[in-house]
Amino acid sequence: MCHQISHFPAEQTALALRRVRASVVRLPQVHNTMRQGLLTYAVSMAQEKGVSAYVGEGRNRWAAAHISDVARLYRLALEKNEAGARYHAVAESAGLCAAHVWFDAPPF
Repeated sequence: MCHQISHFPAEQTALALRRVRASVVRLPQVHNTMRQGLLTYAVSMAQEKGVSAYVGEGRNRWAAAHISDVARLYRLALEKNEAGARYHAVAESAGLCAAHVWFDAPPF
């Protein structure tokens, strides 16, 4: 949790409300056993088109968290009930690299 100025208008609005105990939860790519955030879409498109696009060398990485961890964070944030708190729901790093996109991958 951090108490710094937010540069996100929605966060600024929520945290500025009077008589409202607002907190902010910042979400990464959320996944479960069936869907892996944007990776599911990227693999599906690669299978459909026969090619995959990536930036630079394809070493892009995004923060990720399992849906059960995100749910636990929301529960803990509600239980703590700290006005103005900011929580970052990051449990792991997910990568979409050129080497990680297979054209013959099974559907999720």
